[in-house]
Amino acid sequence: MRGASAATEHHLALLDCTIRVRTDVEDVERLSRSLFGRFVADGRGHARASLEILSCNHAGWTVRDESLNAVIDRPEWLGGVLKARVLDLAGNHVESADLLHGAALCRRDRALAILGDSGFGKSTLTLALLARGFGFLSDEVAALDRESSRIAPFPKAIEARDDSLRLAGVAGPAGVSGDGKHVLDPGTGNANTVY
Repeated sequence: MRGASAATEHHLALLDCTIRVRTDVEDVERLSRSLFGRFVADGRGHARASLEILSCNHAGWTVRDESLNAVIDRPEWLGGVLKARVLDLAGNHVESADLLHGAALCRRDRALAILGDSGFGKSTLTLALLARGFGFLSDEVAALDRESSRIAPFPKAIEARDDSLRLAGVAGPAGVSGDGKHVLDPGTGNANTVY
């Protein structure tokens, strides 16, 4: 994990919720922008929630948000903590949609949600369907719009291990996140359309 530098911040616009992410850890900044790059906003709006991941005197990293104030001492945990905290904050603050644990794809004017527990193969199946012509709406979160009952795009990048890439018949990028997963951004069906 690359060390501390001057603290930077960026804003993530997740549907109708903006989250301010502040960190002085280069790898956390890079991973946040890699996983949530399609959500990075100009930062001029009001953030409903804030997340800070800061170095603390060689004793680890302080992670702070509205419901957590903890010290993480294992660098390999930072990526998972970042992802979990951003998704938890989104779940607490997004008002326009119900967020379900799953992936979502589209084909023509229809959407498909793949729901299930962690490790059940949602991302592997998503990659295989993308290779067969489906459009990408989300990985990790299927956002069910409360007004229309349709699936709204929530295009967090896909994280997949080598075995998932092999099963899906997809070549992975060279970069690997802290938990040994490849981060892939396959594009989206249409980021402004609910299906």
